[in-house]
Amino acid sequence: MYDGNFKLFESRAISRYLVNKYQGTKNSTILIPKDPQKASLVEQFLSVESLHFDRPTSIIIYEENFAKFNGAEVNDEKVKEAKEQLEKVLDVYEKLLEGKDYLTGEYSLADLSHVPNIFFSVNRSSAKNIIYDEKRPNFVKWVKNISKRPAWKQDLENHKF
Repeated sequence: MYDGNFKLFESRAISRYLVNKYQGTKNSTILIPKDPQKASLVEQFLSVESLHFDRPTSIIIYEENFAKFNGAEVNDEKVKEAKEQLEKVLDVYEKLLEGKDYLTGEYSLADLSHVPNIFFSVNRSSAKNIIYDEKRPNFVKWVKNISKRPAWKQDLENHKF
């Protein structure tokens, strides 16, 4: 990303930069609260996404969509292991989301950071059944909540996924 002479890479760093620069200038959505405790909860869940959710979903997405483009065969064992890991991660999310519509209680960058891998897991991988497994009603409700956000719908339309 370029912002004048400033260069930045890595999507998580870019998203934090954009929130810090533009939050409150275009609409009233608060993605990182000013309150230190609430902001810390957002950071906590951003770390959870990065360290625990991203890895298994990225493996599944890569193996099932991109391995062949890179001249490799789909590694079914990697997919199986990633699905097992994802099941365990989502069991934790199920408990964390109990009684809440969003990870921190209010929509935030923590929720938004999950959207790309959820979208690709549901639409371009065999992980859809894991994501929408009704044995995790809190998680399924959360996925539906973040999938209905107007900005995400607009982004999907703009990119014609």
